[in-house]
Amino acid sequence: MHDMTQQRIAFVMEKIAFAKRLNEGECGGSYGDGILILSALLSSLAADLWPGKGKDRNRFVEIWALYADPKLNPNRISVPLLLAALDEDEKHELKQKVRNTNPKAFPPWNMDHLVVKGEDVDKTEANLIALDSRLADNKLRQFSYGSVFYDHVRSGYTHEYHTTESAMSFPMADDTLSVSYVNMGNLGPRLIYYDFAWVAEVVESVVKRPRGWLEANPFQIPSPGGSRASFFLRGPAALSFREDPFSEAR
Repeated sequence: MHDMTQQRIAFVMEKIAFAKRLNEGECGGSYGDGILILSALLSSLAADLWPGKGKDRNRFVEIWALYADPKLNPNRISVPLLLAALDEDEKHELKQKVRNTNPKAFPPWNMDHLVVKGEDVDKTEANLIALDSRLADNKLRQFSYGSVFYDHVRSGYTHEYHTTESAMSFPMADDTLSVSYVNMGNLGPRLIYYDFAWVAEVVESVVKRPRGWLEANPFQIPSPGGSRASFFLRGPAALSFREDPFSEAR
């Protein structure tokens, strides 16, 4: 990334274009085929910044969270997946507080039949901690878009050639801008769907980040080769984290 050449940028953009064609069905391609290429591209860029073994998930989410264009809202917290985790952990009071942020989408009787999109229901980390500081203990960043994508879309396709049971490869909402949710009714919690064009935009925005940009806009993030403990996913949830971590520098 720091020494990104025009040749490397052109290579990545060419592969993104190919992934888009596969997603549209060319060469017998599919959503999953395109997702595999986009995921591999992002992983390769992250590996350039933070080489070494045993840190693939951390560095993938890191580059997504801190290099993607903030205008894409790449770090929102998936509220439906957070609610499912709170329910599993029997944290009913916290679950109800989060549900109350959108009673229409999350009615009191726990029957979530409304088709919802990320822009309608998902929140920033700061929003959720302001709602109840105890949510800071629930590793909110594990439910950030980059983290959820790695766990349930990228890893699902990489290891089993399909999404995990928490995600889907097709939407229920036709006009999804980033993510949307597939209702399961009585069969379980909502599943997350990542719009392909939006994921492609995330990857494009990472590779197009200008050379020298990070050096000119320093933040407390791990330097190349730095400690795993300082990665976005391992850092404590804090009110100081901004949905747009670079807003002051733009």
